[in-house]
Formats: sequence, structure tokens, C-alpha cells
Amino acid sequence: MASMSLFDLILALDFAGTQWVNAFANRAFILDVIGIIAATALLFIIGVAVMVVIAQRTAAARALFVAEVVGTLIIAYAISQFIGAVAFRERPFVRHASQIRQLVLKDAGEKSFPSDHATLAFALAIPAAAVVRRRWASVLFLIAASAVGLGR
Repeated sequence: MASMSLFDLILALDFAGTQWVNAFANRAFILDVIGIIAATALLFIIGVAVMVVIAQRTAAARALFVAEVVGTLIIAYAISQFIGAVAFRERPFVRHASQIRQLVLKDAGEKSFPSDHATLAFALAIPAAAVVRRRWASVLFLIAASAVGLGR
């Protein structure tokens, strides 16, 4: 039996995870709604929550925090675009058309990995989670960003 390269193993595990998450699609209306919201609207909700965090900062802390968030967004997006250009991967509904249930319409020509939505969700959530005073809010930011990743 031929041994699998590390890259092939990672791709196999990635597809297995995709299949597991996708197995919930079209099974229950509420799960579909949650998945669609996570994939489409949750990034914007995280953005609004970050704006609330910004508004609650003092003037001096606000300017620094805005610079941190904007810098994080720019760097994360640039890295995401670079990885996508170097290691372009078709979307799962294109590559595995017979095995994937598609809930959200996307352009088949766009890259699959890394997800820009998930990248930007974490780029917003991590700085916000680091500065909010309540631990539950930090955890909520990270759970929301993870949900965007799962939804994508």
C-alpha cells in the first residue's frame, strides 16, 4: 500500500471535515438557517459588535484599537489572498459536486481556501476578544468567528 504524503493527508482530513459539516445541510430547516446565517450574515454582526467595542473605548484607546483592527484586517486579508493565489483550490461544490449539498450560492471560479469571510471574522474577533473586559464576550467573539468558518 502506497504511503500518503502529508499534503494528501491534510487534504483528506479537510474533505472529511467538509463532508461531516455538510452532512447537516438539507436535514433540518433550523440547521440550514443557522448555517446560512453563519456563512453570510455573521461576519457583519461581528463587525457591528466590534464597532460597539470601539465606541466603548476612551478616545486615546479608541484610536489605537481602530489602528490595531484595521492593521489586522489588512494583514489577514493580504495573507489570505496570497495563499489563495499560490494554492488555489476549487470550492467543494465544484470539486466534489456529487457529494456536497450547496446551501449558499457562490461563484464557482472563486477560491475555496482560505475563506476570506472566516479570515476577516477572526481578524475582527481576535483583537476585540483581547480587549473586552468580560470573558463571556471574548468567548462569544471567538465562537462567532469559528461559526463563520464552519458556515463557509
